Amino acid sequence: PPRYTLFPYTTRLRSDETFCQSMAGDDKRPSGAADFLQDNDVSGRVFGDWPFEGYLHWRCPQLRLFIGGRATQIYTLDTLHAYGRFGNNPQPAAALAEWDTHLAVVPLEREYLHIVDQIAFAGGAHWALVFYDGRTAVLADLESPPTRALAERVAARAARAFSRSVEVRQTGQVYKFE
Repeated sequence: PPRYTLFPYTTRLRSDETFCQSMAGDDKRPSGAADFLQDNDVSGRVFGDWPFEGYLHWRCPQLRLFIGGRATQIYTLDTLHAYGRFGNNPQPAAALAEWDTHLAVVPLEREYLHIVDQIAFAGGAHWALVFYDGRTAVLADLESPPTRALAERVAARAARAFSRSVEVRQTGQVYKFE
């Protein structure tokens, strides 16, 4: 039988905020990304940053999140180890494909910048940045028909997008829209 463990939720507190304020802080929630996903009827399996899971589950119940930070959630040890190794994985796109995950919602923080760069902007990359609001990125796998269709709608300006400027890059082509 599989072994399970509880992975506790942790958060970084700023010196000027209480624990409750940090849990409710808008600056930590991917609200723009959730709006984008809802407005464009995006569904399916998603890799999200650990603390995003509860919020995305609440705002976008049609998404199936790979793993997340709800304190009562239980995962197999294999899943926890896979998530823990993801940040150092030399081939993050291959790991996402192995998990049958074709969409990623991640903060643009130090731990994810190299992953975003590698899967969306490096030579031979087959993922596209379909949403960016200055804090959070949504990336779509161009090899998966549903997420490729989303990227094509974004590139054609047919997707409902957040009001900030967004770029979609795909192997040498750059699409910009407001």
